Amino acid sequence: MASFGHLLLLLILSITTAIGMATNPPPSRVLKWTELPEVSKVYGQLSAQFVCQVMVAWYNHQNAKPFKYAEEIGSLSMSLSMRPMYNGLRICQAYTRVVETTNIWGIVHTYTGRFIATMRFGESNFMSLVVTTLATHSNTPLGFDFHRVIPESFSLRILEIKPIMFGATIKTGLK
Repeated sequence: MASFGHLLLLLILSITTAIGMATNPPPSRVLKWTELPEVSKVYGQLSAQFVCQVMVAWYNHQNAKPFKYAEEIGSLSMSLSMRPMYNGLRICQAYTRVVETTNIWGIVHTYTGRFIATMRFGESNFMSLVVTTLATHSNTPLGFDFHRVIPESFSLRILEIKPIMFGATIKTGLK
């Protein structure tokens, strides 16, 4: 397995060699591109993940009073994990909605998994949280439960954002 540095060096050498041959070709016959034998293909994969903790308090849209469960729990600490996925995706967008008779922890547990959280800021330091869920057609770890119905919207106020981890992985090689 060739390392990324070796492949980068090979690419630079190939480009400089091609430029040199184009400007000053050697006396012997140079093969055209269509006459070159088939070589190994270079493949690569880039993945990144960003994880942060967000401490929020939630409020009801209709009467602008603290949400019912905010009195019991006070605030909520969520771990947001954003990771790009590529194969066989259906991208669905769901606004975070809740009713006063629904336990907020049940909803958070439902939304735990692969998701992308988009935060839209509004008036008076409030924000709406839009959750973009990713689901595949097959039963994979990316699967998501869409059975819960959350009919009423609410707003969130950010108390604290603490980054935890950001990482990028590059896999490359020849085959």
